[in-house]
Amino acid sequence: MIGIITIPIGEFCAGLFLQLNLKELIVNLFPIIIFSLLLSIGLMKFPGILMKGFNIFGTFIIILSGIGILLVGSEVIFGVIFIKELTPFSEGMAVVGKIAFILGGAYPMLTFLSKIFKNSFDKLGKILEINSISVAGLIGNLASNLLIFSTFKDMDTKGKVICSAFAVSGAFVFGGQLGFAAGVCPKSVGAFMISKFISGILSICIANVTFTLIK
Repeated sequence: MIGIITIPIGEFCAGLFLQLNLKELIVNLFPIIIFSLLLSIGLMKFPGILMKGFNIFGTFIIILSGIGILLVGSEVIFGVIFIKELTPFSEGMAVVGKIAFILGGAYPMLTFLSKIFKNSFDKLGKILEINSISVAGLIGNLASNLLIFSTFKDMDTKGKVICSAFAVSGAFVFGGQLGFAAGVCPKSVGAFMISKFISGILSICIANVTFTLIK
């Protein structure tokens, strides 16, 4: 949830990068800012209730995704169209293809960076006071947050908090979401990366401070 709180800041910086009208930018971000503020208050005052609410919401999203797959599948396999406004399957697969190509290069790139900057990453772990598995999770998040779940059990407690926060706002900056942005609107790639990096770095900082205060 800490990762969600930092998203409006990253979006604001991305809007400035795109030279959007400041007034329109603030007006469009206003609902997200209010939501983030309410989320911050809820996280401090009612963390248990908030977590239950998000678990229910997550279940709803999974069910909704399943329904979407059924609708598209029925159209592709049987030719039965339930919703005419759905994006054509061919367009969706073209975007998925770009995502696959980007992920195919993202993982080797991250492996290469991990070896080249191993000493720097070790120093980062000491600064944040997290173990090496957690640092690897942070780096892996840049391609996909799915990478951290396989090693989640081996992370220390603080590493789990920081990686989870970064997984929300900073993940996929070199992965699937980058592929989606490049496929749908190539001009937005720069703003996308700026938004992700700023939101992700802030989420790490806030998670670090929050863990220290609670501890």
